[in-house]
Amino acid sequence: MDVNLPAVEVGVRMLNVEEGRQKEVLRRVVAIMRSNLKGYREQRSVQDMAAKSKSAGGTRHR
Repeated sequence: MDVNLPAVEVGVRMLNVEEGRQKEVLRRVVAIMRSNLKGYREQRSVQDMAAKSKSAGGTRHR
């Protein structure tokens, strides 16, 4: 589970952005992370369903 990896990457990128644009970039990053989190939650629920079907003898989808 490497959900924190992009946050670290974002922090590194923030250091390279001039101070005036940091707020604008941060807003964009927050929007991206929110949509990623939503997709991640949906992905997890799909994985959980796949795991349940696997324990019932189904095939696993990744």
